[in-house]
Amino acid sequence: MKKSLAARFVAVLVLLPRVGLAQTPAADAGPLNIDTVVAEQRDQVWEARAKKNDVNINLLQLIAGAIPSLIASSLFGSASSIGSLPIEYERALSRGLSVFGLLQPTIGVVTAGRTASGLGFGIGLGARAYFSGNALQGFWLGGEGDVPISPPLGISARVESGYNFMFSTNLTLSLGGGLGLTYSTTINGFVPAGGLRIALGYAF
Repeated sequence: MKKSLAARFVAVLVLLPRVGLAQTPAADAGPLNIDTVVAEQRDQVWEARAKKNDVNINLLQLIAGAIPSLIASSLFGSASSIGSLPIEYERALSRGLSVFGLLQPTIGVVTAGRTASGLGFGIGLGARAYFSGNALQGFWLGGEGDVPISPPLGISARVESGYNFMFSTNLTLSLGGGLGLTYSTTINGFVPAGGLRIALGYAF
């Protein structure tokens, strides 16, 4: 009788991991690797474990503003600076879909005899589809629309693609780019619109 009970106890210990308890990553296991989870449990594990929010800044916008500033300063001998700080918030709605919003304040300062400055502000909205089934990580394809509020220069829309990395520190790195069109109120017509993305952020 004792041997029978002992055998049953050992059998329970062996079978419990196979019914799914060992398939669920620990709560502090870092970024979720959805490929290690059996297909039937991925929705449940993603809902419980995935980081579904990300706040990031596109560093290329800062670099893009610094380049024309340096050129203008060297050519015209005047000090100038252009700064843009695009802040994006992305939210995963499911394992394969996210939406995001973008705020982009811009300031320009030119000194040539006297100092002049200007402030601009724009907003953007978009969505991304994740091929990995593990949003907000992996390859994605999406679209974005941007509207400059001040000054109202036009409306742009782009199709974009990229890849999001997530690290154990919850820091994120997003690489991507896209092409589209901008309707310019200056020329009353469409012009090509493109953009590249190297964004650093924090997921939670």
